[in-house]
Amino acid sequence: MKTRTIYFDVLRIIAILLVIACHAPMVSPALAGASIFPAINKFLCCTGVPLFFMISGALLLDKEIKVSAFDYLKKRIGKVLFPTLFFTLLVIFIKSSFVLDEYGNENMLRFILSIPFSTRVAVLWFMYVLIGLYLLIPILSPWLSKVGQKELHLYLGLWMVSLLYPWLTLVLSTETSVNGILYYFSGYVGYFILGLYLKRYDISLKLLLPASLIAISLPFVVKVVLHSNVSIGIFAGYLTLPAMVLAATFFMIAKKYAHKIPSMFHKGISLVSDLCFGIYLWHIVVRFYVLGRMDYFIGIDNFYVQYIVVLVLTFILSLLISYLVSWIPGAQYIIGYSSRQKK
Repeated sequence: MKTRTIYFDVLRIIAILLVIACHAPMVSPALAGASIFPAINKFLCCTGVPLFFMISGALLLDKEIKVSAFDYLKKRIGKVLFPTLFFTLLVIFIKSSFVLDEYGNENMLRFILSIPFSTRVAVLWFMYVLIGLYLLIPILSPWLSKVGQKELHLYLGLWMVSLLYPWLTLVLSTETSVNGILYYFSGYVGYFILGLYLKRYDISLKLLLPASLIAISLPFVVKVVLHSNVSIGIFAGYLTLPAMVLAATFFMIAKKYAHKIPSMFHKGISLVSDLCFGIYLWHIVVRFYVLGRMDYFIGIDNFYVQYIVVLVLTFILSLLISYLVSWIPGAQYIIGYSSRQKK
């Protein structure tokens, strides 16, 4: 029986809550009176996706691959490929002329045939990137099994320079296309390797917490104090240095303190963690195509009440649906997890 690492379970739950919180604000009259909270929410919650990449990297890159790349990829990608295709087709169908009349029949067929080259399900972009990163594991894993801390510092340092590009572009000419010198060191693969690094080594919270406070303060200093017209996107994007700092801080807090959670809660935490993939997939349907189209929730005139209600309901309903689905035959092909197989 596999030994559970509680801090990974806690991190998954934190990550899914951050993702749902990022999507909780609705486009409604209530949003107009929300001041700067939506921007703050987006900035703080943009760490959810990086955390998922870091968890995957920490768990998958630290294992020696003893089978061929083909056998490994067949087993690993299969766990996420079928649920991704299922929900891609489900949302395309929901958005088709049969339900919402957003896509015509011809466009729907084109979108289906375009998989996996392009997905019309915006929130599912993460899954396609994750599958792409899985393809790299047989290449990265042998190297990472032998590399030391100094080598990781070098390549993570180059990746972090690429995270500074949105800022450097304000004052310098930068090349971010395939012709750029750091093109092959940029992107989400850095979070994959960062997750492995933080699993192996510690970064002091005495360093990370002040750095996080600075990261959180930066957009407000620039916008409010300096009255700059710089886009807040250079602070709130997934591939920015502030997002990386915040994600690393969440990771280290969970790694250091999650073991202090009383053991009586571990079973429940593990179950929710196992269902997080399903929660992520179902929250798209629940938030955008159920709650997001109900006049009752759209009509709540207090943004903060609306935000909390949508956040809590989206999480609870997605968790409940995922749990129920986990008991049906073939659940692993829908949400990547089966309670029947677990049992």
